[in-house]
Amino acid sequence: RSTLFPYTTLFRSRTGSISEGLGIVGIESLMLGKTVVASNAGGLKEIFLHGINGYQFEAGVHDSCLNVLRSVLSNLPSSLLPPQVLREEYERRFSFDTYIRKFEALLKKVE
Repeated sequence: RSTLFPYTTLFRSRTGSISEGLGIVGIESLMLGKTVVASNAGGLKEIFLHGINGYQFEAGVHDSCLNVLRSVLSNLPSSLLPPQVLREEYERRFSFDTYIRKFEALLKKVE
C-alpha cells in the first residue's frame, strides 16, 4: 500500500502524446469522483479545466507534467477535488441522461 492509497486518485499522463480523442478514461474518472491529472492534448483540454475539475499539463512536455504532479502531491489532501463535485460535473456534461436530453433537443430542431 502506498501513501496515496487513501486518496485513490487517478493520475493520467501520456506526456509523449500531443493528440488525444475524447478522453473516455478522464470522463470515467469524473464519474467515479477521481481527481485527474491529464495533458492538454485534444479533447482532454475541453474536458478538464485546471484546478476546477482536474489538473492539466502541457502535452509532450515532461517537466510540465512533473511540476503539476509535484504540486498536487505536495498539497495532499487539499489538492484533491471534492468527489461529489466531480461526479456532478460528469452528470451535468456526460451522463447517458444528458446525452438523451441533448439528442431529443436536436431532434426537435430538425422536426
